[in-house]
Amino acid sequence: RRQEEEERRRKRGAEASAREKKGVEHLKRRQQRVGMFFIVSKELVETGGVEFTGDPIDIHETFFTCFEGMDTLAVGFLVVKLTRVQIEAQRLKIRIASYRWEPPSEGLPFVGPRGAESESKYQIPSNVGWFLRMIRDSKQIGWMDFLAHVGVNGTLAGAMKYMGWLYSANIVMPEWLFSLAKLAIAMTRGWIFQESAFGALDPEAVRCFFALLREIGLRMRQQAGDRAMIAEFYSAVGLAARLLACRGYEASVGADVKASFEGLKRFRDLGLQGE
Repeated sequence: RRQEEEERRRKRGAEASAREKKGVEHLKRRQQRVGMFFIVSKELVETGGVEFTGDPIDIHETFFTCFEGMDTLAVGFLVVKLTRVQIEAQRLKIRIASYRWEPPSEGLPFVGPRGAESESKYQIPSNVGWFLRMIRDSKQIGWMDFLAHVGVNGTLAGAMKYMGWLYSANIVMPEWLFSLAKLAIAMTRGWIFQESAFGALDPEAVRCFFALLREIGLRMRQQAGDRAMIAEFYSAVGLAARLLACRGYEASVGADVKASFEGLKRFRDLGLQGE
């Protein structure tokens, strides 16, 4: 029985290696592209809801199909090339993704062809579905870092030339505003600073964030005296303060913020950490 299990494991490994090799060969055959590329739902293209240049790219057939474990939602999306003029004209519909790459969940297939030659070049994050659903449901135009170069066979250097402008001049959709745990991690990441500090943040994401704060505050009031609940609220407010500081509010409304947070000092009497 052990030998049979070993044989099945060996066979699965061989099949996975063959798929990965085939995937890398497919990715290498793609034409190289130059420009600024965005992902949109097929419905948005079919209904004329986006202005773009050239022909749309079937991103599932040309790219995502090579990656095991990828969200099947990607089948309903295309990638289109936009000029700077088109980006500026459609700014209110454009969302720039800000998120921390996540590896596949335990037990799921590896996301991306592997091998000494391709390991770093073709690996992609597993947390893509959240953004695709957002832009599909809101009929928006999306931009994700890896799709802008690896996804369309462009170059990282090419994407880096305009990336800073994109984040500062357009509306950022931050995954970390939908989760306090993810916000805590994001506030420690240097790369996310530019994504959180300079551009406008998606209004729905901001509303969700403050709804989370309100929910924690209400629970704290209902559980008066619960030290764990007070600590959770204090931590959440601290994250909000750090995000506001990133965006320059510390300088512009510093006096008001300081006054507002004076009341939190009483938490120290309960043995909690200071500011």
